[in-house]
Amino acid sequence: DQVVAYGYEWEPHEVKTEDGWLLTIFRITGRNGERPALLEENRNKMPLLMQHGYGDSALGWVSGGTFTHALPLKLVDAGYDVWMGNNRGVPYSNEHDRDGEWSIEERWDFTWAEMGIYDMPS
Repeated sequence: DQVVAYGYEWEPHEVKTEDGWLLTIFRITGRNGERPALLEENRNKMPLLMQHGYGDSALGWVSGGTFTHALPLKLVDAGYDVWMGNNRGVPYSNEHDRDGEWSIEERWDFTWAEMGIYDMPS
């Protein structure tokens, strides 16, 4: 896991969309047991959700470079509570209530609009 390789800790959290998709989002909590977002001087900083783009997943934010260039890790070090989302259909968010009962065409019949309407609020 790329985040752990850089010395950071993370937590997976599962959320369910209103239309039945089970999404996994990742929270990067800090490194070496430190939790900068919990420090008094950071309590007024808003939590941040970083959402990947087309054809990617949350890990795209932290892979392919060094931790000194990974924006989510820099933000954690700066005291922000950082969450990385995964849209439906990526490996970390690829389960649905209707799995096993609908056709492959029905399963993959969703749009960016549905990701915005259902995935983001979840």
